[in-house]
Amino acid sequence: MLVSRSWLEAYVPLSKKLTSQQLSVLMTTRMVEVEGVRELAPQPLDKVVVGEVVRVLPHPNADKLRVGETNIGKETVRIVCGGVNLQEGMRVAVALPGAKVRWHGEGNLVELNETEIRGEKSFGMICAAAELGLESFFPADDHHILDITCDTKARAGTPLADALDLIDSIFDIDNKSLTHRPDLWGHYGMARDLAAVAHAKFIERDFTKGVFTKVPKEKLSVNVTDSLDCPRYTAVRMEGIHIAPSPYWLRKRLVAGGVRPINNMVDITNYVLLELGQPMHAFDAARVREIGVRRAKIGETLTTLDEAERTLDDMMLVITDGVQPIALAGIMGGGSSGITGATTSIIFESANFDAVTVRTTSMRLGLRSESSARFEKGLDPELAPQGLARAVALALQLLPDAKITSAVSDIHSKKRKLATITLPHVLVEQKLGTTLKPRDIKGVLARFGFLVEEKKKGVFTVVAPHWRAGRDITLPEDVIEEIGRGLGYGMLKPTLPLQRMSVRHYNPQLRLQHTIRKSAAALGMTEVLNYGFSGGDDLLLVGMPRKSALHLANPISEDATTLRTSLLPGLLRNVATNERQFPRGRIFEIGRVFFNATGEDAAHPDAKTKLPSQPTMCAGAVWKDEGIAWNETAELVRRLLTTLGYAPKFRASEKLYPLVHPCRGAEILVGDARVGLVGEVHPKYSRRMFAKSKVGIWGFALDGLVAAIRQKIAFTPLPHYPAAMRDIAFVVDTEMVYTTLASVVRTSSTLLAQLELFDVFAGQEIGQGKKSMAFHLIFRASDRTLTDKEVEKEMRQIRSALERDCGALLRA
Repeated sequence: MLVSRSWLEAYVPLSKKLTSQQLSVLMTTRMVEVEGVRELAPQPLDKVVVGEVVRVLPHPNADKLRVGETNIGKETVRIVCGGVNLQEGMRVAVALPGAKVRWHGEGNLVELNETEIRGEKSFGMICAAAELGLESFFPADDHHILDITCDTKARAGTPLADALDLIDSIFDIDNKSLTHRPDLWGHYGMARDLAAVAHAKFIERDFTKGVFTKVPKEKLSVNVTDSLDCPRYTAVRMEGIHIAPSPYWLRKRLVAGGVRPINNMVDITNYVLLELGQPMHAFDAARVREIGVRRAKIGETLTTLDEAERTLDDMMLVITDGVQPIALAGIMGGGSSGITGATTSIIFESANFDAVTVRTTSMRLGLRSESSARFEKGLDPELAPQGLARAVALALQLLPDAKITSAVSDIHSKKRKLATITLPHVLVEQKLGTTLKPRDIKGVLARFGFLVEEKKKGVFTVVAPHWRAGRDITLPEDVIEEIGRGLGYGMLKPTLPLQRMSVRHYNPQLRLQHTIRKSAAALGMTEVLNYGFSGGDDLLLVGMPRKSALHLANPISEDATTLRTSLLPGLLRNVATNERQFPRGRIFEIGRVFFNATGEDAAHPDAKTKLPSQPTMCAGAVWKDEGIAWNETAELVRRLLTTLGYAPKFRASEKLYPLVHPCRGAEILVGDARVGLVGEVHPKYSRRMFAKSKVGIWGFALDGLVAAIRQKIAFTPLPHYPAAMRDIAFVVDTEMVYTTLASVVRTSSTLLAQLELFDVFAGQEIGQGKKSMAFHLIFRASDRTLTDKEVEKEMRQIRSALERDCGALLRA
């Protein structure tokens, strides 16, 4: 949300000594979060002044150029100009030598110098709006000179920024900091709150005063079906309307608020929205004879002002002409009833719609607007008649021939009950950590519009103002927050609260998570965090039926329709995103997965119902641009679990996920318990998901690891003696699995320190039903350097064991 300082000062006079940066700090610490401050003028306007064209002469050497003798205050100068609309008596923007402009509104700023154009000296430049960055304020043809004759009465030579009142600061407010404050979504409400925190005078206005003193008795037909959907609906008809551009002062304020000027009637509705925070709409009265407010019928359609045809359902609230929808209530109008250049009569609508209904419609249609952003917060119904009166007053001000031609329709339910809160004095001091006098508390709350009575000593009865009577002020703590920000949090002395300390309950799973993170990082893995949603083919990848997942009632996208049942699909997407920049990598994630089954945790301490099953898992992925990922992944998991104090074993299984390679996957066993899986991604998924990487995956349940018996971890010093390395390749049956070979190799040698499978090959030269498996072997002794004879002895033992137990043949 954009807020103009000069617009605020129309309701709360501020000291000129208070800089905009200081004001932004005050607003951030006491009101809303200001993300940035900028000047209203998009680019510097130094040495740009108002000029008055005295005479227009033809250029002697160019048919498309003219020479304008222009009064710039102290003197009259000659300026060569190509603008087709240049006329004598016109007030224009003159950039003098030394000023900076953008040629034809494009490129970087260029500093002007006195120059000669086609033989004629030119003292500066008569500018178009785009060349000064003012095209938003003066929407016109790019080739036209900026004509400000009707927009300012400033004398020639006046700085343009002063003449057009462009000296203003714009505050960029973070909308998230306004979510609970619907009263701050307009300049009027923002000024009211600013006056309270700045101890300044607030110029309060009743916008209905004097507007509807004389109105016809003819009623406007309005029918509201349900007061819960529409607590208040006000409307009035006006005639004598002439559609034209808005005056400069109105356009300037719209641009300051981030809204594009369109025409006078549409601009009035946007002006009221920015000033009061009350969304408005204007219908062409010639196309709308009566107004109805009801739920849409299933299958009804409406073409909105953005020219999109939208299919409606019975959860959506619409405005109708008595028969068919003409607007989405609180969101956007329809094209069939919109203002056009031929409009001569209008119906102004200023209403209050249910926040949940507007939000639901907006989400279901994927359509958001400035109006819906405000209605979703829960606006004050008392704001509707104020907005209507303000819009009518502006229309009468802009169009002298306009007149009100109907009585004001004001359909509303009972007034919203003001929130009344009992506030003990001692609670205020306890929460704020300071001593306060009763008059200080009353004074602060009175500035914010609260009514305060001390009917009982030490206990205040606080009534919130109607603009804060929604979901904003409901608890004593809400009122205490107002007292705190009214005093200024800097006035409160920070003190450490006294609290009874107790020994934290030991949680073995959290301890295990902490250890996994440290150990995984030591093994070169990077932790990732993914959203807990899944969708698409994720369930197919992990072999889960659709009914096993928890489906979202209102998913944010087609790829996030369920809660995840596995961490692996998210990790594979991480690999696909990163493999182009990093040819090798290792990642892991610890997080919950969710199943459509009853879990062990209660919904809350006193509830008998249980939450869905949501175990905590740990999973990871390893990718490399060449070779086999399976062996590196299996070794990584073995080292990780060994570091954690477990003795993992791998067992071939056919009950793995569909995305796991049928010959390169295994269950992870700790003792006799299956705790997880490790494998390589199946080629049919790998080719579809990755550019060229071979990807290994692993995962295990933390609950299973916590329950498993851990070995005592002993410190192993770094080796003092060098290792001996050998490679060996064997031909085995195609059905032979890595885990069997690895187990035989490890048990047949007492000096083997590390084993790594680096190649698997099958082909005609190997033989039918056979494959070649090649290993890196690393031998080491803790007390000496191994000799070649000792290493060869170990190699013979390994060869013999493989030939005897696995039917392996040494490959030459």
